[in-house]
Amino acid sequence: LTTNGFESENGAITPELLSSSLKLETILGTYAGTHNLNCLNAPTGGCLVFSPMEFWSHDEQTLRDDPDLLRTINSAANITTSGLPLKKTMVFAGREPAEMHDGSIDFAAYLALTYFFHEDDCNGSSGHNSWLKALDNIISSHGVVSIKAEEPVFLTLTVRMSRA
Repeated sequence: LTTNGFESENGAITPELLSSSLKLETILGTYAGTHNLNCLNAPTGGCLVFSPMEFWSHDEQTLRDDPDLLRTINSAANITTSGLPLKKTMVFAGREPAEMHDGSIDFAAYLALTYFFHEDDCNGSSGHNSWLKALDNIISSHGVVSIKAEEPVFLTLTVRMSRA
């Protein structure tokens, strides 16, 4: 998610865009549930999603009451989503560091929401295609959906067990 231009000195890190991302997350979750999209479920129900709103516990009022969004993002430690670690780099894209090598940011061009879907066919993309259709149905009336189609990639993992 991004804005039309970068009116804010922090880019996409604004209460308005973060609030919009929460609304989009809610709409996508409802759509996924009512249209049987095969998303990976979070333990609390609904689709597992990596979202920048995790920094404010997915609570719009907490976001609105935050006087310093960057401080909240940069001072957060051990943020998790369904027990999985969530890093700034996973939800804020096009970042610029506040100071070199200290890991903090002071600008992000985009907010990223990441959903996980089952794909039973290693060479197919029916799950991905369903997701793209959902995005087009939901977002086309509110903004532009930019899609870059990728071919599925088959990965082989080798596990070597050592005996101690």
